[in-house]
Amino acid sequence: MGFKKVYAYPPLAKFSWLIAATSTTDWGDLSGRTDESKLNQTQFYRTLDLTSEPVMAEQAHGCKITFISKISAPARGERSRTRADGLVTARSGVSLAIKTADCVPIIVVDTKKRILGLAHAGWKGIRAGVVESMVDKMKEVGSQLADLSVCLGPHLHSCCCEFRQPELNFFIDVFDGADGLVRTNGHKQFLDLGASIFKKLAKSGLVKKQVWFSPECTGCGGEFWSARAQKDQPYLKEVLTVGMIKKDDD
Repeated sequence: MGFKKVYAYPPLAKFSWLIAATSTTDWGDLSGRTDESKLNQTQFYRTLDLTSEPVMAEQAHGCKITFISKISAPARGERSRTRADGLVTARSGVSLAIKTADCVPIIVVDTKKRILGLAHAGWKGIRAGVVESMVDKMKEVGSQLADLSVCLGPHLHSCCCEFRQPELNFFIDVFDGADGLVRTNGHKQFLDLGASIFKKLAKSGLVKKQVWFSPECTGCGGEFWSARAQKDQPYLKEVLTVGMIKKDDD
């Protein structure tokens, strides 16, 4: 089968009780839309030594965050899915997963109380408030802002995230101006999704040292599936970001 790269998150490596990783194109398609991609998902989970089948967020590009308190057994042959753009759990052994292909995978960890959150944040979700909703949900289940560590995974960076003016105006309408969010190159304009998310996090009370940005761009990096690069494909190939709080005896 050969070596398959798993993308890890340096700021979270020191927490032995936490699993947090994103797949690369080495794993093939992990969208779950085909039998092959479902098999790829299973192989990826086994490599990470997950103790349970992940609860998968079936994202709607909105801002719904769901708290997962237990593992619910899916129907035979099915995966465990929850209609939401983000998931939070405080229970050890519960695995969470989100799918992306240019949008930003957000990992939020309460390093004191061992609470884990994963969210899918595209431009529509960012505008809708998925970032604020995730922070609010973490606080709702007991987290203090000072104890949160946030990682933004591989996503479409401003070098590749070109936007048309109508969509751009619609997006920046919820911000106090476009400073630091938009880069212009000739007649083209490019959106910085990471900077947009940080503005939302800062407004919610987090500071820069709590947030880590992946330098990997899905548009030009080559190691992650990109929706824009697949615009002529029959279906979208995706990567998975998975997280789990290990059990105490693991």
